[in-house]
Amino acid sequence: MHRYIAWRLLIAIPTLLGVTLLIFSMVRLLPGDPVDFIVAHSSHAVALDRDLIRRQLGLDLPGPVQYFHYLSRVLRGDLGRAIMFNQSVSELIRRELPYTVRLAALAISFVVLLGFSFGILAALKPNSWYDSAIMATAVVGVSMPDFWIGMLFILAFCIKLRWFPLLGPESLRILILPALVLALRSTAIIARMLRSSLLEVMGEDYIRTARSKGLRERIVIAKHALKNALLPVLTLLGLQLGGLLGGTVIVENVFARHGIGYLAVNAILQRDYPLTQGIVLVMAVVFVGINLFIDVVYSYVDPRIRYG
Repeated sequence: MHRYIAWRLLIAIPTLLGVTLLIFSMVRLLPGDPVDFIVAHSSHAVALDRDLIRRQLGLDLPGPVQYFHYLSRVLRGDLGRAIMFNQSVSELIRRELPYTVRLAALAISFVVLLGFSFGILAALKPNSWYDSAIMATAVVGVSMPDFWIGMLFILAFCIKLRWFPLLGPESLRILILPALVLALRSTAIIARMLRSSLLEVMGEDYIRTARSKGLRERIVIAKHALKNALLPVLTLLGLQLGGLLGGTVIVENVFARHGIGYLAVNAILQRDYPLTQGIVLVMAVVFVGINLFIDVVYSYVDPRIRYG
């Protein structure tokens, strides 16, 4: 087992190196120039200072040299200084990350609780009216973009019904609505996958054997069917949990919440290279970590994976 985890960690290293190169390249392909932002928002900088500012930021160096300097700083744990705030990128991320973590944690709870409950319920009574209702709702959840669902939720539950506050201090009540919006797409995908996987497993011979032994249906489902049906769902769950981080970029801006998603949008709009690179890199590291965790859980559910 330890060799399997070590091998997965080893594979993650070139993945993260590729991510740093991709982030560095794509950020510089964005239209606009960070020097223009500095000159426009500083009372001291003038057009004549452009070359000096460019040299101070290292933007006058060739691309490969800039990447080498960036990579060497990242390996030392230095993500640079944000241009728009003139603060350490690490400090800014450390300040905003707890908001995003709380939102994502609540959203993950909704995904697991609702996705598994709806998927199992739909599989137990296939082609029933609530199976059709759950699957129809899942299709809507997958099809509608997060920003549109967020605006509908704000209009319905915050403005019309006044069930949830739109603005206010950090609390569980103010987190519920954005967490539901963030979790809706993943919940729908997990519910559909679990239903399909359970229906396939329920037709296997060992399920019929378990029933013929006189076991209760809940025991057959929990101990025999669900464990084997979880294998493809776990893989999909890892991808969806990582995707929740990307969803925070939209949800935090729709609900005007603090977090690294809200910070990322402002960094991109202001062409803040160091801050954008730092935020995307942190998201990538978390995404790789989540998938590594899912791989380890997968190997416990199906021990044959360890010897692959």
